[in-house]
Amino acid sequence: MEFGLFGFDPVQQKIIDDGYLYLRDPGRENNLGRWSFSKLLTHWQTKHAKAVFVPCVAQGTDPDQFAFGTRIYVGEGTSFLRFLAGVSSGAVVLDPGLNTKLANNVWKAHTRYQFRSSLTNAPSLYRSFEKIIL
Repeated sequence: MEFGLFGFDPVQQKIIDDGYLYLRDPGRENNLGRWSFSKLLTHWQTKHAKAVFVPCVAQGTDPDQFAFGTRIYVGEGTSFLRFLAGVSSGAVVLDPGLNTKLANNVWKAHTRYQFRSSLTNAPSLYRSFEKIIL
């Protein structure tokens, strides 16, 4: 699988066309997934203008048991160009996992945006990224 973007110049850090992100099988013509810049732009700037990252640590082998530490990270001042630069550099990746919930003995799929970044790469997505000890 190939995850990439069309319509963004990573050197000049600017949009050069009516662009999109894509997921495709290099041996086939059709994209498996395609996300337009215009649709992503609204979501990114609304949801990620200010973000707080709260790391947690697993407690033993039970995935439902975890604890929060005394550190949080606050990111402010993102832009859609920072997001595209993150995709271009590999700081933002595609996480194609499904989000499903069991309700009344029926599994329901829930729409979610599938792009992720690690805490290590998150500072590149914000103008200011601060660690705070509580």
